[in-house]
Amino acid sequence: MGADLVTSSTGFRFDDNASEPPKMLLAIKGYEQQPLVSLERAIEPLVSLVSDIHRQARDVKEKAKCSLSTDGLSVEESAAIRLYTIDWSKKEKCLNVVLTSHLCSDQDDRNKKLEAFFLYLKLFITGLSRMPSMRGTVYYSVNMDLSVQFANKKNIMCWSFLLCTTSVNTPKFEAFLKTKGPRTMFIIDSISGKNIHEHSDNPIENEIILLPATKYEVVDHTEEADGLCKIVLKEIQSSFSLLDTITVQTTLETVPANCSTHLPTEIKYQRKQSL
Repeated sequence: MGADLVTSSTGFRFDDNASEPPKMLLAIKGYEQQPLVSLERAIEPLVSLVSDIHRQARDVKEKAKCSLSTDGLSVEESAAIRLYTIDWSKKEKCLNVVLTSHLCSDQDDRNKKLEAFFLYLKLFITGLSRMPSMRGTVYYSVNMDLSVQFANKKNIMCWSFLLCTTSVNTPKFEAFLKTKGPRTMFIIDSISGKNIHEHSDNPIENEIILLPATKYEVVDHTEEADGLCKIVLKEIQSSFSLLDTITVQTTLETVPANCSTHLPTEIKYQRKQSL
């Protein structure tokens, strides 16, 4: 078994034993069998895990109802994605941070704790599955030096969702580059990222989500004088995907093109999609 690169404080976990199928998929096995429910219902099991989630969910639901969307996601799906992108006042309390910490945990009760996320994951991943995959370069930042951990790695597997950007000229990434001290910039050649610009609470950040259980080749890594480490990754086509077996049958309200003229619209679809 290869060694794990565990960095719960940085928002990801890489496993240098890029086996098939990855352990991470086994940890959330069963989420796809959950019913597709409203966001309010999906977050109920998370109340004790994620503080202030009721208010945050209510806010993103209202924003989703009033947002322009061209990809046909339902209000519920759009709101679930938006909820993932929100920065809580205390970052460690954010939904995405709490979910990542559970996905990356080594504790014996990890699988049991992840069950609380199953309803939310069904809604969240269903929305992502309805988006086309994008090819291109994306960037991910970590406030620590990971050069040693990646120095001798060839192929790795990511265990968590990665919230990346398509540009280094966004406010958050510019601030990251201007800081000093140990930090790592990932430059990732992606073939399966999901462009969530229309469903993000931070549209100016040009955000792309990379999915868990994605394999990468470590192409290069360099260190600069100001403490910045750059690691170049290339996504590897895999025989499996988190989205491979998703099949949805539902009736949901679509995200309206114009909030002021919003009328409930039913959509019914059955979908099985692979990357």
